[in-house]
Amino acid sequence: MQMPISHFSGFIQHRKEFIRIDDFEIYKRARVQLHWRGIVLRDEIEGAAIKTKEQQVARGGELLVAEIDAKVGGVGMVPPELDGSIVSSHYFLFEIDENKCLREWLDFYIRSGLLEDQLVARGSTNYAAIRPHHALACEMPLPTLDEQRRIVARIEELSAKIEEARTLRQESLEASNALLTSTITSAFVDISIDGQLGEVIVENPRNGWSARCNNAEEGTPVLSLSAV
Repeated sequence: MQMPISHFSGFIQHRKEFIRIDDFEIYKRARVQLHWRGIVLRDEIEGAAIKTKEQQVARGGELLVAEIDAKVGGVGMVPPELDGSIVSSHYFLFEIDENKCLREWLDFYIRSGLLEDQLVARGSTNYAAIRPHHALACEMPLPTLDEQRRIVARIEELSAKIEEARTLRQESLEASNALLTSTITSAFVDISIDGQLGEVIVENPRNGWSARCNNAEEGTPVLSLSAV
């Protein structure tokens, strides 16, 4: 059965609210990554260093859309750790009605990249920026809340398995690298035992030996740079 399609305007609402920056406060600034990779911390900065004193306050769980970069994936959900962070007027914030659409459902849909064709088609073809009504006009599948929960749970289960496999792969790679390093080290230790490294590798260096490393006749011979 085909899922019903809904405009974003059916479950999100544009929120436009600005605050005045206090020069003596420290603020977190949020940044939207391109290519649907979500919202991250840009920096933490003193108010005095912020030139534009009118800023918006983002709330955790809201949809954040970059005016200029939305067409190249500058869209994402504000994570809990960035609740209270600030963004400029070049971003649009949208509240989500979770009686109609789960935040996780919207988040996974955005991260899929399926919004790209819709956003690219919005507005003028020779102007990169979009406006809030362009975002509200986007569409996506919107099944019942129970179905959303079921599918979200399945995606999270698969994501956890993928992350586990990625972690195991990284651990295996690190173990392999450590084993290789250990093997190489052991090989050189075996060769250099009793100070015989140079004498085992070559018997008569073309340009001779350098001074013995401890300046004694019985010291370990060392190859000169030109011989190497």
